[in-house]
Amino acid sequence: MKATNSIGTIMAAAISFFLINPVSAQEKEFNIDNYQWLVGHWIGDGFGGVSEELWAPPVDGVMMGMYRNVQNGKVSFYELINLSKEGMRLKHFKSDLVAWEDKEEMVKFELLDFDDNTLVFDALKIYKVDIDNIKMELRLNNKGEIKIETFQFARQK
Repeated sequence: MKATNSIGTIMAAAISFFLINPVSAQEKEFNIDNYQWLVGHWIGDGFGGVSEELWAPPVDGVMMGMYRNVQNGKVSFYELINLSKEGMRLKHFKSDLVAWEDKEEMVKFELLDFDDNTLVFDALKIYKVDIDNIKMELRLNNKGEIKIETFQFARQK
């Protein structure tokens, strides 16, 4: 029982690391149009290679994003991303476009908190550094070992 409480405490601390303030996202009015700063083509680092993201303007309350990871000049994987007031949903694909997740499955990140420059999900934080730079912090859990992968992106013009 003590180990469970310790793990719970560690997880709560990890989640609170990402929060902006204690007010939950459900108590605030989310407006996808406030995140137009994400729209565009971004190149950065991450997972030991080159990370590339493309974000389209919102349509019907949803922004579409695409991600590509390149390792040693070869595509490692892709993601198709959906961002809305419900949070972020994404599917991973191998370089040959075979999905990692089953047909109906996807990775879901619950939206916990936000302000005009930051989106905080249960295991991901995205924030605008300035007009041409964004930073992402992804909390990974590998068999109980928590690691934060940080991505630095610059806008491509």
